[in-house]
Amino acid sequence: MRGRDADTITWKSQDITTTLRRATSSDRAVPAQFLGTWRAQDGNDPTSSVRMTILQGPLGQARAEFAWHGDAHHCKGVSILAFTGNGLKFGPEAVTASEPAGFCTQTPSRIMSEPHNNTMHVEWFTPPDGAQPRAFTFSPTG
Repeated sequence: MRGRDADTITWKSQDITTTLRRATSSDRAVPAQFLGTWRAQDGNDPTSSVRMTILQGPLGQARAEFAWHGDAHHCKGVSILAFTGNGLKFGPEAVTASEPAGFCTQTPSRIMSEPHNNTMHVEWFTPPDGAQPRAFTFSPTG
C-alpha cells in the first residue's frame, strides 16, 4: 500500500489494484427517519421487551442505546455507529447496567433496515458462538 496524499491509499493484491479514499463524515450521520425511541417484544421471552433509542452524531460516535426489561432482569447497553448507507450498522452492544449483576452480556453488531410502514427491522450479525442470529421488529414510541 502506498498513499498518494493524506486522503488516499493505493491498495494492490495480486492482479487487483484500487484506490481507497478517506471517508467523509459529518456531525449528522444518522438519517432522520432512524432517530428517536423504538420498542419491540423479545420473541424468546414474552415477559421481556426492549427499548432502543437512536441518537444523532457522526460515525464512531452516534449511538444506539438499549434497555431490556423482563420479569427477572433489567439490562442497559450502547452501540456505536459503524456504517450508514443501505440502513445503519452498529457495533457490538457494550453493557452499561445489569440486574442481576452479571446477567447481561455483550451482544453482536446490528444491522438496522430503513424504517418502512412505521416499523424497523433490526438483526444481529451471527453470534460468535454459532447461534442463530436474532431479529426484532421495532415500532416507534408515542
